[in-house]
Amino acid sequence: MEASVKKQLLRDAIGRSQCDCLVMTQAEARARFLETIDSPDEEIDLAEACLWISAEANEGLTPEPYFEKLDGLAESVRAEIEPTTSVADRTALLNEHLFLEHGYRGNENEYYDPQNSYLDCVIDRKTGIPISLAILWMSVAQRVGIPAYGVGFPGHFLVGVETDQAIFVDAFSDVVQTAQDCEER
Repeated sequence: MEASVKKQLLRDAIGRSQCDCLVMTQAEARARFLETIDSPDEEIDLAEACLWISAEANEGLTPEPYFEKLDGLAESVRAEIEPTTSVADRTALLNEHLFLEHGYRGNENEYYDPQNSYLDCVIDRKTGIPISLAILWMSVAQRVGIPAYGVGFPGHFLVGVETDQAIFVDAFSDVVQTAQDCEER
């Protein structure tokens, strides 16, 4: 029996996430990454794409537990959001949860540590570089209804939040700022 047929039968028998844990290889992680990014930009799940990159670098890693951790972070924020809570207030609440309650922070001491670039490590270690922390922030934001997008700045990466007034989040430094604040920096 062909390997791909055996793999599909195994997935059907014990469930996809358990099977991925048992048989995930670097080549399969690369294939899943390519599947994930084979969509229009606005439909790509950046956290999923990043976790497949992590899985390729760390054979045997499966993204599913990290999706659960992202869901858990979102649930802690969602529990405090009222239907009438503004996007700006949701943004402040998300920042408070990620940085104060859960302890996420920019890794200033070991900025060039490769683990700062792997989303699984960022989630586990609660530290990273601007782009990896921004991807974490955007992933949780998406789960709680905050319209967020990545913004490349010279030498830095921020998260833009769609509100009546542009808001930018520096996930590395835990700073929420307006467009005017960004211009002044």
